[in-house]
Amino acid sequence: MKILILPYLFMSVVYALLNAETWTVKEVLFQIAGSIFLGKSAVYFILIIFQFYLLHIFCARYLSQWSGKVVIPVAFVINAGYLAFFNFTDAPSHAVGDYFWNVGYWMPFVGWLFYFVLGFYGGKNYEAIVAMLRSKWILIIPGIALAGMLLMNKYFMISPDSKRVDMLLYACSVIFSIMFIGIRFQRVPRFIMLISNYSFSIFLLNMFFFVLISYVEPPVFLNIATYSISAFIITLVLCIGTTYVFNQFRFGKYFVGAVMPFKVAHTERYDEVTLRRGLK
Repeated sequence: MKILILPYLFMSVVYALLNAETWTVKEVLFQIAGSIFLGKSAVYFILIIFQFYLLHIFCARYLSQWSGKVVIPVAFVINAGYLAFFNFTDAPSHAVGDYFWNVGYWMPFVGWLFYFVLGFYGGKNYEAIVAMLRSKWILIIPGIALAGMLLMNKYFMISPDSKRVDMLLYACSVIFSIMFIGIRFQRVPRFIMLISNYSFSIFLLNMFFFVLISYVEPPVFLNIATYSISAFIITLVLCIGTTYVFNQFRFGKYFVGAVMPFKVAHTERYDEVTLRRGLK
């Protein structure tokens, strides 16, 4: 757990310093406390991961006994209802209400319950999901999810972030679309494996470098599309490079996260036999 907790604490302090309006002791301590305990930083999702960890410890035995066909829809209704409440109601006119409606409701696991349950049963029934994804009709799901998201934008105009109620379906459609494409590859592309190995550190560092890049005046010949692509690539390279350098030192992984190499089966094939072996 220390390779998760210590980088979280370090990067929470870094983001607190970035967010501090003035570097007085009071302001810095206030920002650090909010960053670590209230999720007011780019790495807040690690607090959700801690809750998922505890949920798995206490609930895995029961979830294994219950049918996913029942639990997944129930979790979706609970999660969607929870998010919809905060998406479509106004915050009470006091500091606590303002915090909870804008940031605080992200933090309890109930706001992410559907993803936890979907991941649990997805791992448990991986072969069945792969078989389902071999059907062509699955391609209509991303279209339906995208249409729903566009309708939400048009009629409700809520903030475009991951805590929107319609993102439950949209995120799932993206996940299954990636799986749909991935199972058709004979080998895992090397750049995908590279990103996977550095994924935790990319999560920790990407906003830090993105903020730094935002202070650089972009060349006039770049439009919004080319600038976005360039910023993405530069940020990715900086995250991977920084992580590589830090991990050359014994304690570097406790600051920016450890490189976590994933070893593919020796055949490096993406067929069902290899995948099944990897799950056992």
